[in-house]
Order: sequence, then C-alpha cells, then structure tokens
Amino acid sequence: MGELRTAIRVRAEGLAVILKTTVTFLVLYFDPSRDGTRALIAFALGQLAYAMTLLAVYLLHYGVNHLRLERGPAPKYVQRSMAACAALTERVDAQHPDGPPTLTKPISTFL
Repeated sequence: MGELRTAIRVRAEGLAVILKTTVTFLVLYFDPSRDGTRALIAFALGQLAYAMTLLAVYLLHYGVNHLRLERGPAPKYVQRSMAACAALTERVDAQHPDGPPTLTKPISTFL
C-alpha cells in the first residue's frame, strides 16, 4: 500500500468512523443505568468496530494476498535507526544497571 490510493482510503475511513460513532452511541444509549458506567465498554466496542471495518474494506479491495509481507533487505535509514536505538539502549543500560526509568529496556528486546 505504498501508493497513494486516496479513494479507497477515504471510503474505508469514512465508513469506519460512521460505524464507530454508531456503535459507541448505541451502547451508551441502551445503557440501562444511564450513569455512564458502560462508557469504557462503549469506547472499546467503537474502536473494535473501527478496526474491523477498516480491515474488512481493505480485505475486500486488496484481497488476502496483500497481507503477506515481502521480506527483503531493510532500507538504509531503518538499519541506521535500529543501530542508533541499540546504542542508546546500551548507554542507558550502562547508566542504570538496575533498569532504565523509561520503556527502553522492553523496546530493546526487539532489536
């Protein structure tokens, strides 16, 4: 999906936003307590509706074959960024042997 295909993206995003809003509204509207106790559930179901709608529209348009990643050499900027992240993680680990105060340690496990 490297090309700018705005027609399919506008269609997918528009439909997803409409469904997300509708699902969120309906969950809150039919909440029997009417005190907003299901607000988090409404938000979560709205987000799920958004994601599933995007997935469905893109799958219908592109098909399942586009889900497979083509493995190849990473671009130079990705290789340099990963090397910089690894160097920064090593520096933070040296400065904080008991563990860094940020999330760099869990992130560095992917390097």
